[in-house]
Amino acid sequence: MDVIINVLKAQIANPVRACVNGESSFAREHIRAIAGDIIARQYWNWAICPAEWRAKNPIFGELALTLQLELDAIDDKSSLPSWATYGT
Repeated sequence: MDVIINVLKAQIANPVRACVNGESSFAREHIRAIAGDIIARQYWNWAICPAEWRAKNPIFGELALTLQLELDAIDDKSSLPSWATYGT
């Protein structure tokens, strides 16, 4: 899916780095705007699965899998501010 690959590349090039939503959620919204709800849901259902499962099921191809791992790495580097976890 070219749409998914193009959106993932764009998200990696210009990450939002929000403290609450992950990069994949922003990618999902871009996919929804371009390709519609069904493709966005298919992407989201795949993106939220564990990386091991995604590796065994590269539904959108190997390039999309590699790009998704890069998005995951961006999310792993971000952390919540203290106000987001206070009292939990």
